[in-house]
Amino acid sequence: MGHICIDCEQAAPETSTDYTLISTQFGWRLQRRVLPDGGVALEWRCAECWKLFKHQRDVDPLAGSDSNPRLPLDRPSQPRPPAPTASRPAPPRATIPGPRRISDPTPGVPFRPRKPQ
Repeated sequence: MGHICIDCEQAAPETSTDYTLISTQFGWRLQRRVLPDGGVALEWRCAECWKLFKHQRDVDPLAGSDSNPRLPLDRPSQPRPPAPTASRPAPPRATIPGPRRISDPTPGVPFRPRKPQ
C-alpha cells in the first residue's frame, strides 16, 4: 500500500488492504488529525512507534503533540447542554403474561379443533 511510519520512517509491509495492516498481525495504527488550515493529516505508525507514542501521550498529555486526540483543536468553550428528555419516547415496559386459560393452546403443541357436538 506504500505507507511509511511517521516516526521511524519504516516502510509498511505489503498487504492486500489497510485493514490487514492495522490488524493484530501487523499492529500498525492510523491516526487522523486536523491541521491548523482545516486540512486533515493521516499519520501511520508501526507497532513499536505506536507503543512509544501511546506511552508518551499517556504519561504527559501536554507533551506538545498536535496530534493528541485527547486535546481537540476545535473544542467548544462551553459544554454542550444535555438533550431534552421529554422528546424521547419512554422505553417499552416488560409485560408479565397473566394466567393461562384452559382453552388457550399449549405452546409447541399442534392445535386440533374438536368436532362440534
